Amino acid sequence: DDCRRYIQESTQALVTAREKEAASKEELKKMKVELTAAKSDMKGRLKDALATAEAEKRRLVKENDDCRRYIQESTQALVTAREKEAASKEELKKMKVELTAAKSDMKGRLKDALATAEAEKRRLVKE
Repeated sequence: DDCRRYIQESTQALVTAREKEAASKEELKKMKVELTAAKSDMKGRLKDALATAEAEKRRLVKENDDCRRYIQESTQALVTAREKEAASKEELKKMKVELTAAKSDMKGRLKDALATAEAEKRRLVKE
């Protein structure tokens, strides 16, 4: 009876570990979807900002020479938008690396937990 109880407990622990692994994979999928949505949103905003800056620059070029100061401001806005775009891309790369590292760490931990549960199950089965 003790042996059966230990086997049942070990089997339940293994099932629980597998359920946790599945839940972790789902959470990683959700995080990846959220990251993709954030990336898409950020790209859209930056594209809009660049398009707005480009349009403003074209409009100002059509005006007379007194508008040179405005053209310079528009050009600076375009440069700033491109700098922000480059910085955002770098931040997205860093987030992707962190997500990959977290995923790898979580997989390692779950593998260890499953291996421990399997070893415990084998040990109990032998008893």
